[in-house]
Amino acid sequence: MPSNGIEFERYVATLVQDLGFLVYVTSESNDFGADIVASDAAGERRVCIQAKFYGSTLDNSPIQEVVASLAHYHANEAWVVTNSSFTDNAIQLAKDNHVRLIENRILNRLIDAVVSGNTDRLPDFYKGTKQVESKEPTHKSATHRNSYYFDPLIWEAAHFVVESGLGSTSSLQRRLKMGYARAARIMDMLEELGVVGPPDGSKPREVFLDKDGLARLERIELGEEEDSVDDSSSHSDSGKDASSQTDVEREDGSSGLSSAKPAPSLAWVDSITWEAAHLVVTSKQASSSFLRHNLHVGLFEASRILDVLEVLGVVGPSAGFKSRKVLLDGKGLAELERRRD
Repeated sequence: MPSNGIEFERYVATLVQDLGFLVYVTSESNDFGADIVASDAAGERRVCIQAKFYGSTLDNSPIQEVVASLAHYHANEAWVVTNSSFTDNAIQLAKDNHVRLIENRILNRLIDAVVSGNTDRLPDFYKGTKQVESKEPTHKSATHRNSYYFDPLIWEAAHFVVESGLGSTSSLQRRLKMGYARAARIMDMLEELGVVGPPDGSKPREVFLDKDGLARLERIELGEEEDSVDDSSSHSDSGKDASSQTDVEREDGSSGLSSAKPAPSLAWVDSITWEAAHLVVTSKQASSSFLRHNLHVGLFEASRILDVLEVLGVVGPSAGFKSRKVLLDGKGLAELERRRD
């Protein structure tokens, strides 16, 4: 379970996403009263959520804050989620302002429903509309990632890191004039996007992409380019080796590795993620509840593993209640794993 407020926000974001919503986590400061903004795929429901990790009973403050956030985020619902409980005055104020309160008992019920796969038994208001895989997104966002990882400054940060060659959290903090915690979270996002490598003590992270690689990644993430090999570009440069292709895993399970430099090592991927990859490819199941049951990990860790598998091209993006699509077969996974060392 989370041990602080930031971890609790991400935990709640993951849970709400598993309930079928599209989720965005706001900035740590100047969040206009909402920690999380969730919406269904059709855009009919937009929910502002306050996530409060407290050791004591909550008073009126989070209800007042989340109500104030509705106009800013153009939302039509407000929730306050906590590991604690609420005072009588807070409950009355929430009732007067139509704010849904989710205290510890209800929160545990939602978690149990997600873990057991029994979300169909929950009241409809806890469930977001299921995403339709064939439907194109109607807004530009990180379409290939779980959206709660997306920060509005992610691409500005990516360009700074690539152009400067500095995978440093403190440099990012100074450049973008933000708090260290947010800069560190963005650096973790850049790692999941494959822009930088994992932390190495106090040293700056290794930068994996050049400007061209980042430009292509940005087009793919914003839905402006298909995540596949561009045949026209491969034929236009006769000086390249015929085996040269983009570093993208294809849906048929094959993998092409091609760019101006060798594909980056995957030594940063931990052993439990590789174990999960074999489980997912063998069983063709890719849900957080499946990983929780088979790997004996928590909901947050299972979601993290799925995010990494998505970055590796083993599974597709989150699909609400559904298990994610498995993109690789055994042969494709074996080829990918050769980059492990």
